[in-house]
Amino acid sequence: FALIGMQFFANLDMSTAGSDAESVTRLNFDTLLWSCVTVFAVMTLENWNTVMNSMWAAGGPGAAFYFFMVVIIGAFIVMNIFLAILLYNFSGMDESLKGDGPGAFKRLGTGALNLVRSRSARFTSSLRSAPSFRDKHPGLSQKLGRALRRARGAARAVVEHRAFKGVILFAILFTTALLALETPLTDPDSTQMKVLGYTNDAFDALFLTEVSLKIFAYGAVRGPEAFFKEPWNWLDFFIVAVSYLQYAGIDADTLRALRALR
Repeated sequence: FALIGMQFFANLDMSTAGSDAESVTRLNFDTLLWSCVTVFAVMTLENWNTVMNSMWAAGGPGAAFYFFMVVIIGAFIVMNIFLAILLYNFSGMDESLKGDGPGAFKRLGTGALNLVRSRSARFTSSLRSAPSFRDKHPGLSQKLGRALRRARGAARAVVEHRAFKGVILFAILFTTALLALETPLTDPDSTQMKVLGYTNDAFDALFLTEVSLKIFAYGAVRGPEAFFKEPWNWLDFFIVAVSYLQYAGIDADTLRALRALR
């Protein structure tokens, strides 16, 4: 939310945002730090409507949709789920902590580790749900021939390899960091922005290669393992497609902010 907010609301003139602008001057999206502070303040529901009204006056009514999403997803869903899980886990540990002596702290650490693993399961589900190496599309594969089946098998071996998954995960985290550095306040003709542009181009090519290999290895729509039968793959494909709109001369600065969804 902080990265997306920077793309939409950075460098807004808050001095013309209404009578309440002075009270929220420090809550802005000009830098990553203050963008995180602003999102955190909104998620605490402390005077969040004043922040929204100021952004609305400065940037237009579209700001309301963004703040509604922050409140609904961040405050009502994520925070409540986190608190519910936290209370559930610690309430279950209460009895074992009373009389188990030294082993209690070990179980406490194990419970905390399991909590972290369960929360990260959804993020890594697409990486861990690797299908078997054997081609499971006999009807289609027999028609393609032995040479094509070997090529698909090689592509499958690449995308299922642990090193390939690690490279893609590193690229996602690295491009997220680059996105935080691409503030509208930076001179677009500066050396920093040019280097970031070239780096983004290289990673765009890497993500396009990843999508192409997966489509070739698993198929596009046919078969139980087809690429487009996984909802997360639809999101992946959409983000890659948006990143290439700039090369077609289409102004997609707003859509490029959705790269943070990775």
